[in-house]
Amino acid sequence: KALGLSQLALLSIMLVIGGAARLLADVGPTVGGKSLLLNIELRWPAGAELPPDTSNGWFLRLGSASGGVMRTSEVGPLWREDARLVDGRWTVPGAVNLFTSRGRRLIMVEPEGVVPTGFDVPVPAWPGRGTFEWSAWLPRLREGAPPVPGGVSYRWRLVPQAQPVRVQRFGPFEIGTLASSVGEVTYAGHPRTWTATADFTIRYRGQPVAIHGTSPSDSSTVSYARVQAVALLPGADTALLVLANGSRGAGDLWLIAPEGDRVRTEPLAAGVAWNAVPPLTNDSGLFHRSAARQPVEGRVDLTGFAAPGLYLLPGAVFDTRTRSMQPFAAESLYNIIDRIPPLGLSPDERSFVRLGYQPDTTEAYVAEVIDRTSGERYRLPLDRYRMRFGEIDDIDPVLLQRFFEWKPGKDGADRLVPRAHPDPPPFRGVMSSDDPGYREYRVHLATSGLRAAMVDWLVREFQGERLPTDSTAYAEEVRVDGRTVYLSWDPSDRHVGVWVDSGTDTRIVTTIAERWNAALATGRYDHLFVTGPDAAE
Repeated sequence: KALGLSQLALLSIMLVIGGAARLLADVGPTVGGKSLLLNIELRWPAGAELPPDTSNGWFLRLGSASGGVMRTSEVGPLWREDARLVDGRWTVPGAVNLFTSRGRRLIMVEPEGVVPTGFDVPVPAWPGRGTFEWSAWLPRLREGAPPVPGGVSYRWRLVPQAQPVRVQRFGPFEIGTLASSVGEVTYAGHPRTWTATADFTIRYRGQPVAIHGTSPSDSSTVSYARVQAVALLPGADTALLVLANGSRGAGDLWLIAPEGDRVRTEPLAAGVAWNAVPPLTNDSGLFHRSAARQPVEGRVDLTGFAAPGLYLLPGAVFDTRTRSMQPFAAESLYNIIDRIPPLGLSPDERSFVRLGYQPDTTEAYVAEVIDRTSGERYRLPLDRYRMRFGEIDDIDPVLLQRFFEWKPGKDGADRLVPRAHPDPPPFRGVMSSDDPGYREYRVHLATSGLRAAMVDWLVREFQGERLPTDSTAYAEEVRVDGRTVYLSWDPSDRHVGVWVDSGTDTRIVTTIAERWNAALATGRYDHLFVTGPDAAE
């Protein structure tokens, strides 16, 4: 009996502790087992113009306040690009996760100044289905009360994860975003942006679109009412590329193209990584935009296929101009460096160039040329010392065209051949890290003498002060404008690095990079670079 009473007391204590923890935890409410998003629309006064977007996007911040103190908050998107003019008033929609049932719900807009005030949103702690409808425009002001600063009003509703929180229109298409969550993300070297975990529904001329056909994965018959990613395909009539049967950004690629009052759905390729469908191009700008392409989770991709032309899929090339696909033999391409987009396209568009490792080594590189019509492949070695590239990210179509050219072969097809008298580019460094909190500039293929020359140059050109440095120290130091600039030389991969302490004003590194690259372009420091893997220092 005593043992039973002690166990009952222990269980009671555990229930009390568990209940208290649950009440104090930030757990979002659900309806029918579905998590909820708070959908907000902001409305500006009649005749007022929208503030400009000067910060790469607007955001909603939902906070939970208790006793006049903001305990915690989360951020979601405010879609300025979806702004619409209704009865002479600009209205902008947005959404944020309803992440807690605790406290007062406060909505604020970022960046500061877009909307001069925040709003107290009367969302119940445990909402019902009646909250799925839009509220009246708030706040309701008493007669004689002063107007809200800025005159902006709002309305709200809750959206379960199975319903669209956003609807976009592109020509005859409507794309609904079914988000289970939204948030913010910052990719290296880029400002913050919004992200979402979402599926999409598609309507064409008001009718729902379902994908019916043969799966490119296993030739089974499939039907999808939702897709995991959508890209706009510009042209005389708008079409879509969509990813179905996918997860984590990979799946089966389908084309949805208008045919009068209906659409046709065509399978294109299986196992497509959504953010790795590069263009085949000689345009260096398009090449670099493709290489720097960011993930677009939870949003319609408006730019990935904006340039008309050829795009590389697994084992196929898709032509956005004709919306047709041509398969090619893709076996035995184990040496290709996939993260580097194709480096070039022949004038007859039969062949394209990939960057690869020389077989059986990762220390030498080749231009792998693939004729997608005949299936022929051939390799051309890339001499990093002659071509003056330090890292593979330095290779682009411009560099390839300096050392190689296309000439008709015996069969009339264009072939890539080395130029007889190439024009090497000037030596230059690159920003290996370009975040505001930490920037580093690196010059590759450098001798230790190049670092000594850079130290002298900083003292001379920036009125720098050479600081005493121990002979065993990794970096030499120069004081410039009150900041310590560090210069290292790494003999293992032969690069000079330049940086300042993280968390300080790092813009000086960018200035040094720009001016030192200009100095390198004169050629007066060429003798301080290595000319081969076994070159003496």
